[in-house]
Amino acid sequence: MILKTILLNGLFKTIKKHSDQSMAETLDIIHKDLLIPIKVIRHARARKIKLRISKAGGEVKVTIPPKLPLRKAQAFIHEHKNWIIEEFHNSVPLAEITSNKSFPFQGEEIIIKEDPSRRRGCSREGQILYVPSEDRTLIGSRVKRWLIQEARKNIEESLLYYASVMNLSYRSVSISDTKTRWGSCSVKGDLRFNFRLIMADQTLLDYVVVHELAHRVHMDHSTSFWALVEDFCPDYKTLRRALKDQAAVLQAFQF
Repeated sequence: MILKTILLNGLFKTIKKHSDQSMAETLDIIHKDLLIPIKVIRHARARKIKLRISKAGGEVKVTIPPKLPLRKAQAFIHEHKNWIIEEFHNSVPLAEITSNKSFPFQGEEIIIKEDPSRRRGCSREGQILYVPSEDRTLIGSRVKRWLIQEARKNIEESLLYYASVMNLSYRSVSISDTKTRWGSCSVKGDLRFNFRLIMADQTLLDYVVVHELAHRVHMDHSTSFWALVEDFCPDYKTLRRALKDQAAVLQAFQF
């Protein structure tokens, strides 16, 4: 792999040329002691320049049309430089899941402790989650597996209750880890939920359950849809804002 860095219009351009001749380009903003890497992605279906900054981790991506000259992407980045720096500063740092660190579980802080006597799985006692200690590199994946199990159990219980009181049905439920959605509902009634919901307060999880069940009647976000949600979750507006406010913090945990 060939790696070359050159200075262009106040931005550092890094070119990575792989053995298959594909090109991956990064433009770095240098601001005082801060370096912000910006991934420039050429997408076949892109018709204009799009800039996105992840609130969890502050990853900056610029998507451009396949034949757009890079200098135009540079000019776009330079024009939005101050905004990029501000949003990067406001982003939530990524958080590693490891021993003696805490993470949220149903709105409360849980501390991870290693237990030499454990050989597999995790066990919670109060505000402590005990994990096997023979391989620290597996702590993150083990905690994630435990969270997924807890999320499935909790979400299925919530679904049974709200499906009954709302007089609605669904075909299946699955638990996933998506970056952009808390839940989804297919036309056939297949429900999917983000396992990170178990890290939030129970009221937020229940709101998402009601939200997705309401899609069994309205496959949109019309006035009728929100009226149905409000019937079974009167505080949905407050809960919706709270979930949006907590999203970056919950997504920042790296397993």
